[in-house]
Amino acid sequence: VTSKSWAVNHSTFQVDDVIHYLHKSSMFTKADIALGAFVWNEHEVQKIIRHLKSEKFPGRIILGGPQISYVKADIEKYYPDGDVFIRGYAEDAIAQLFLSKEKYPTIQGVHYAGQSSLNLSASADLNCLPSPFLTGVLQKQKFMRWETQR
Repeated sequence: VTSKSWAVNHSTFQVDDVIHYLHKSSMFTKADIALGAFVWNEHEVQKIIRHLKSEKFPGRIILGGPQISYVKADIEKYYPDGDVFIRGYAEDAIAQLFLSKEKYPTIQGVHYAGQSSLNLSASADLNCLPSPFLTGVLQKQKFMRWETQR
């Protein structure tokens, strides 16, 4: 797992910086990419996933976040370049997805492009989830934006 973030609302942000990072890193091997889709980064997410598809990105393009959770039907109409969609709280669902050896594991809240959807939302017991800061998964920073609906 590689964590990388950009300040989308900063005046110097360029979608091409994200695309360049993906190309120069090992992301264009058999890695998957997961993006959070929010109302404020909708345009950027669409541009990134469209580029990944046009460049024949070999991994799965996984989308989650409020923009995905709020679309209850025809998600592929809104995100035609996505491969996997996670509705609801994705922490456990995405872990199950990455750990599964199946192509399309049955996971509550996970929808696969081209497959029928149950329109369910994933859930997570937040009390059981480890802190990404206390465990060292994410490095401490002087400043960080943290968006939550919990």
